[in-house]
Amino acid sequence: MFDFKDLHVGLTNRCRLLCPECARTSIGGRYIQSMFDLDTEYFKKFLLEAQPKRILFCGNWGDPIYAKDVVLLITTLKENNPTLEIMIHTNGSGKSTEWWQSLMSVLNAHDSLIFSIDGTSENFNKYRINAKWDDVENAAKTCIEYKKQKGLGPKIYWKHLVFSYNQDTITSSYELSKTMGFDLFFLQHSLVEEGNGNDWLATTRPFNEIEEEFNDYKNKSLL
Repeated sequence: MFDFKDLHVGLTNRCRLLCPECARTSIGGRYIQSMFDLDTEYFKKFLLEAQPKRILFCGNWGDPIYAKDVVLLITTLKENNPTLEIMIHTNGSGKSTEWWQSLMSVLNAHDSLIFSIDGTSENFNKYRINAKWDDVENAAKTCIEYKKQKGLGPKIYWKHLVFSYNQDTITSSYELSKTMGFDLFFLQHSLVEEGNGNDWLATTRPFNEIEEEFNDYKNKSLL
């Protein structure tokens, strides 16, 4: 019998970005033949029957915020089970202040909203091609301010992939995350494959060395 308590769901293959290592853009974009969204009404029935405890919305093919009726889907799920843990990974580009407020209105303290921001305003879109800093900044500020005003809401994280071009600006991003009010800032190893033309993205030092150096900086800054 299948156990659907923990689910990783890709709602759509839609995304505004053209990240070099994404399945949407690799091998000349041949993986993506047409745009699609899961039928939310059909999928909703499955989720309500499965009664999962945790759902990760982190598309391998697209960004979940571009999926049709995603806020309505999450609203129904949370109305059915307020303690359901929902984790959303997104870049955050292309949505209005009102849209982010509507999303925040249905998330609660059991949930997590993870923004993928790989650097500073000067360099973050070298990998996140087509990402808009103003959009991302507004999205994060809107969600953080909403949570502050309401006194409740999801945990809001800044996820930072490490590449050659941003490995020396990590502390600047971290300091900005503190200024903006993120709950947590964390690094993640990028999965750059050798020999695919994007080797320049790979870090010039081992990731664990960069991470250890950052953790030393973070711990000292908390003293």
